Amino acid sequence: MNAPLTHSEISGTPLSTLANFSARELLVLKAGLSRDYVIAKSALEHLDRALNQKYSERAKALRMQEGKDTGVVHFTDDDVRVSFDLPKRVDWDQEILSTLYTTLVSTGQDPAKYIDCTYRVSETKFKEWDTEIRQLFEPARTVKGGKPSLSLEQITE
Repeated sequence: MNAPLTHSEISGTPLSTLANFSARELLVLKAGLSRDYVIAKSALEHLDRALNQKYSERAKALRMQEGKDTGVVHFTDDDVRVSFDLPKRVDWDQEILSTLYTTLVSTGQDPAKYIDCTYRVSETKFKEWDTEIRQLFEPARTVKGGKPSLSLEQITE
């Protein structure tokens, strides 16, 4: 590799070819892409804030006309179609839901018809438990690998 590859060239290069590059060549490519990613991400976030500043009030007024607080509205600005989405985000009070769950059970109703429950166990707490308790939970526990992370660093002497 003489000159660093462009983003398009990297994306179009077969994995097996890239994997045969030297560690130094891969370090140069990864460092360049990482730098470009940070710069592009920052610029895109800045532009998104500007777009929000430009269009948020117009979108809010259109949502009000349509009788909704959230969701997508579409409008045009010159010859550009703008779609502004304000997603609905609903939070549920976990203590109240827990009380409601108990209330439903006590009245003979099936809480599963109304409430989806997810159980989690802290891995830190799990490791601290007595062996007897851990053994009770182990059949419910599956350990999988996450997304691998890799870094390259030039060694200086």
